[in-house]
Amino acid sequence: MNRKLLALFAVPAALQLHGAQAATPAPDLRAADSAPTSGYVYAYWTETITVTNQGTAPANGVLLNYAPGRPTVLPVDPGVYCHPYNSRYGRQGWGCHTFSLVAVGHSVTLRFKVNTNSPGAVNETWTASPYDGAAQLNLVSHVAAHSITVVEPPKPSTPTAVSAVQQGDTALVKWTANPAAAITSSRITLASPKSTLTGTVSGIDGTAESVAVQGVQPQTDYTVTVTNTDIAGTSPASAPITLITPRSTVKPSAPTGLYAYWYGASVAARWNASTPGDSPVDNYEMTVTVVPGDGGGGPYTVECGASTFCAQPADSNFSWTVRVRAHNAAGWSPISAPYVLNAID
Repeated sequence: MNRKLLALFAVPAALQLHGAQAATPAPDLRAADSAPTSGYVYAYWTETITVTNQGTAPANGVLLNYAPGRPTVLPVDPGVYCHPYNSRYGRQGWGCHTFSLVAVGHSVTLRFKVNTNSPGAVNETWTASPYDGAAQLNLVSHVAAHSITVVEPPKPSTPTAVSAVQQGDTALVKWTANPAAAITSSRITLASPKSTLTGTVSGIDGTAESVAVQGVQPQTDYTVTVTNTDIAGTSPASAPITLITPRSTVKPSAPTGLYAYWYGASVAARWNASTPGDSPVDNYEMTVTVVPGDGGGGPYTVECGASTFCAQPADSNFSWTVRVRAHNAAGWSPISAPYVLNAID
């Protein structure tokens, strides 16, 4: 073929490139999960989802769609948000998102708590996509699949390793629960000849194995026990231990935030509760004194009990200075900063 014919059949360079252009850069988010193979009804298990961008452009945030609808999904990490997808027939799944940028070749790790209120197999899927709705590379969605076998927990066994120490006017009680992940609540009892204190704490995710019980009295022998409860029942009480509190030596702090106002023909006041020291605050005392040079009357002193509110009849034609102090078994606190209540014109 001569050169004229070759030139006639040659394809222009611009046409050769058309249809063979490189694909538009896009993210390609791959999800991989790490989760246990079994869990208890009503008890949270923790799942870790690692999302890796294997595409050619960064992802402006990550959207993870979770199915099926029965479980509850809660984020563990800050900056991660979850909401359920509902329809007229019930929950269809969950959507969880973060605004974290995922550069090409980089990963982001997200942790979630998951639980369900019915036993059986939970065939989970986590579908990753860009949060801003950008198309995935080649329009492919990637799913991480996992199966959890959910069973009803056994009745809790007796709590062990119970300990108790006094901290101020509270008893910090710790224990070991079994199976910890299934405990829905724990009840703590401090019994003494004078009185009995109790505390209840939620333990649905297995983290509640300590509680501070307020109101511990000085020079008292307390018998401390703990019981744990899950959906199968309540455990026997733990072996009792004894907490012996010493004589109270730490007085309360001075009340703060004092505010006084006229309440009819009375001076009324409110304030912030004092830090109790090593025994509970059992009384507040309010003193109302007429401002010097503003006439006669008073001073008046009134006991307020354990309330952080008090009132005292006073002549509203005068201005009054109000002060408060707190009392516990060790004695009276320093007096509060004064508050001046002006007369009513």
